[in-house]
Amino acid sequence: MVNYCTLAQVKLALKIDTGDTENDELLNEFIEESSLQIDNETARQFYASYETRRFDAAYPTIDANMLFVDKDLLGITTLTNGNGTAIAPSAYVFEPANYTPYYAVTLLTGATSLTWQYNNDWQQAISVEGTWGYNLGTTPPIPIRRACIRRATWRFKQRDAPFETSSFPEIGAVVTPTAIPEDVITLLAPFKRIVTTAIYDKNRSWW
Repeated sequence: MVNYCTLAQVKLALKIDTGDTENDELLNEFIEESSLQIDNETARQFYASYETRRFDAAYPTIDANMLFVDKDLLGITTLTNGNGTAIAPSAYVFEPANYTPYYAVTLLTGATSLTWQYNNDWQQAISVEGTWGYNLGTTPPIPIRRACIRRATWRFKQRDAPFETSSFPEIGAVVTPTAIPEDVITLLAPFKRIVTTAIYDKNRSWW
């Protein structure tokens, strides 16, 4: 994984002198923790990685001529159908049409009879080798960097505080978890990945 902010940025936000290294190890841990938490909260990664991912050649991963991927896709090097046949770039397009990241690959079936196929087993039959992530490179969008700095500084300030706070109203003790800062939630909200799959209606068909 890639950290979404630097030690220098966090120390600047905390007004810690660059020469003061007493808490550098702890701060680096909070930066890594915050970066991982951002990935988990948004269900995506804000750096590019090259890998091969495999997909079922069946619903709901496949809907007619569309293959829905489980991770942000930036580009394909090799697309292999479930029957082991390589699919040429001219035989498919990405969804959405005009911007990245992509969430699906659509076969162009107008001029050919090309379909998603498999030989014996449909499980993990299709492979997609390419570049995955929300953005190219390792520099995250500015709001993601700000969220990482904010969360890491908050964790540092909370390091000696309890993870839960208790109050004692007349009805009894109430334990309230220490909340993530609202501005972090606000910064991450527009980046949350919406999982898109086909919809099945047993009285009609997939669409």
